[in-house]
Amino acid sequence: MKTRIAISALVLFSAVSPVFAKPSSKYQEWAKGPVQWLMTKDEQTAWAALPDDKAASDFIDLFWARRDPTPNTAGNEFKDEFDGRVRAADRAFPANGKRGSLTDRGRVFVMLGAPKELIGGSATGLAVGATGVSDKDTGMGGGGTAGSFSSGVVSRLTARTQFTYDNYAEIGLVRPAVVFIEDGYSHDFKVDPQQGNPYGAMTSQAQKALVHPELTSVPAWAQQGGLDSGRKQVVVTKFVPGKNVKVAPATPLVTGDPGASRLMLLKNVTVDVKPMSGSDPFASLNSNATFTRNDELGYAFQLCRPAASEDNVKVTMKVTGTAGNHAVNMSAPAEEMTPEQIRASQSCYIVRAAIPLADFEVGDYHLDLVVDDGGKSYNVGQDFKVQ
Repeated sequence: MKTRIAISALVLFSAVSPVFAKPSSKYQEWAKGPVQWLMTKDEQTAWAALPDDKAASDFIDLFWARRDPTPNTAGNEFKDEFDGRVRAADRAFPANGKRGSLTDRGRVFVMLGAPKELIGGSATGLAVGATGVSDKDTGMGGGGTAGSFSSGVVSRLTARTQFTYDNYAEIGLVRPAVVFIEDGYSHDFKVDPQQGNPYGAMTSQAQKALVHPELTSVPAWAQQGGLDSGRKQVVVTKFVPGKNVKVAPATPLVTGDPGASRLMLLKNVTVDVKPMSGSDPFASLNSNATFTRNDELGYAFQLCRPAASEDNVKVTMKVTGTAGNHAVNMSAPAEEMTPEQIRASQSCYIVRAAIPLADFEVGDYHLDLVVDDGGKSYNVGQDFKVQ
């Protein structure tokens, strides 16, 4: 039976629904998170009337379907972009136990995107003068001088932070800068309305995201299981495909000898790599050699096996190079990752992840990945610059 989550019907349902019937806490937390910046008033009312987890799960599927720019496809590019911004904001702007994406700076970042320039303020992962990435932020540690993943991140507190957007008119801002003033008590940064009001622009972006307002029930192509859907992102934006995802048969177009190969460095590895496209997902990609500190260093490589297998692999990441006048030598513990099957292959997969570059110093680096696949070890690597 086709699941229906008609917004107007849910509003009326609240009049007869028992007051104690509510979705569980994990669903309640979802609605209190950064998705609240996208919700329409009707959606907020409908959410408040949901009686159980099943209804909440269907609501979430419909919520994202209404914002999917490419319906009837496996991916939702808007959701991927939104989730990536949330992860970056959570790392950069936490304040007194509050998620970074729920602060004023985080909200602007999520809704309007990364600014061209960030001036002043203290931000975990976007701090002025930051010279390293702490173990706490990345799960990494080990050797290296200041400027590596070691501890000792420098964060300079100021009373003012400014986001500058070169595309300000396109995203609905009246002027290029959004200014935040530090609260002397909480040390959180609040929008300074006297220096420009970003709320109109954020409302406009939320409205633009709603590309399918006519949908009132979950289409078959959007039934993903709510919070338990498909690909899960873990720790440093590892990508783990859901176990319930079955790859439809396709003509085998991608083959290769057993091992890891075809490493690509990408600024938006979430969106650019499409393992379910039915064609070679690497054919149209060009590896990036230069990144900025506002980017994420995304990587994706092909892993081929003698036969199809759902086994995980262990990936160890190392970064070496020079930044300023000192050498950089960083390493991370091995991460267990789940390869994503390439639809156009019988036994080749994609492994991908991303790390923030906000606290990297300007310099020349080399990324080296050591891949342990069932006792067999492979190496892939590539140079990159941070400007």
